[in-house]
Amino acid sequence: MANGLLMFAKYAFPPNTLQLCGPQKGDSIFEILTDKNPSDNSRELEEALLQFEGAVPYLRLIAQENNIKDIFDERVVEAYWLGNSLLNSVSAKNVYSNIENRFKKAMNKKDWLWLVSGSMPDGKPFHGFHVFDVYRRAGLLRSGNVSRLTETMDKCRIAWGKVESLETISPSKTRFSFGTVLVKYNPLEFHKGKLRLGESVVQKALLLDCSIKNGDEVSLHWNYICDKIDARQKSNLIYWTNYHLRLTNQTI
Repeated sequence: MANGLLMFAKYAFPPNTLQLCGPQKGDSIFEILTDKNPSDNSRELEEALLQFEGAVPYLRLIAQENNIKDIFDERVVEAYWLGNSLLNSVSAKNVYSNIENRFKKAMNKKDWLWLVSGSMPDGKPFHGFHVFDVYRRAGLLRSGNVSRLTETMDKCRIAWGKVESLETISPSKTRFSFGTVLVKYNPLEFHKGKLRLGESVVQKALLLDCSIKNGDEVSLHWNYICDKIDARQKSNLIYWTNYHLRLTNQTI
């Protein structure tokens, strides 16, 4: 199985379990990931992942702007979820066109103009940009329901953290299984009218990949540990998250 398909599945699986996006049969991705020979199901997995209508158009844009044929190329998938240098090649004009075609009709004129004049000129097809700005999430901070919205954005963004301890691991014949871990990370918070990353906290998270060990640096999405990340990936994730937080804070 291509590494890009597997990577995308790891990050897409958590919101799919909540039926927030992707195929309605949410267990299909888990079944493929836990199969002893997941490479035998590459076509089935790709068909399932193409149903993530929020993320796939961003992959197409990143791939197109970098002359990469396969939208599930690992470099493209990494750029969307974690950020990397491919994002620098994506023009503001094409980001605008991509988002306009998909979301303008769903927004009222005021919110659309707010997005266009604020974050979009410098935004990139990065998951954090989608979380913080598209769907008017940042704009909704003005509605007063700050706590719930900030918590939702914190769960939806891709965060980074460090595994403090493995709590429980379910027996499995493969390296994929459910378990729980304690992970230290910096939560998103609303402070003095702006979004920022707060002091580190330790919280419980679900684990799918049992190759992850104590002390590993990991990525998180909707209270799941998605993957172990290396120093380069962590640095990119921090950079692109903070980059888009700065854009968002310009218009809050």
